Amino acid sequence: MLDHVSIGVRNSNEADAFLRCGVASLGIVRTLDFEHRGSDYGSMPDTVRRVGVHDYAGVGGFSPLRGMHVCFRAPESGAVRASMAAALRRGSDDGAPGPRLYIIRYCAAFVIDPDGHP
Repeated sequence: MLDHVSIGVRNSNEADAFLRCGVASLGIVRTLDFEHRGSDYGSMPDTVRRVGVHDYAGVGGFSPLRGMHVCFRAPESGAVRASMAAALRRGSDDGAPGPRLYIIRYCAAFVIDPDGHP
């Protein structure tokens, strides 16, 4: 079981803005702020299931990994569509919302964030 995922970004403010608009409809909120270094997001404060965006540009650089992605659970397909619409204000389309055949009754959408993470 994963505890958390950290994603290296060039600009933590831009990454935070992308996450705030893209995950709010999923009930995910910023749970921890590391001042100028990044933030963690989860379903509630003190959650052990979270994703963090951390500014690694100043500590040796960073490179987006096309082979990885982070998935957020949505309560229903309407939330997937709402999250996608909001995330596209700052990211780019990598797969429209809709059913996916690999899991029964599974609806997914894919967005590439401002740093190129899928």
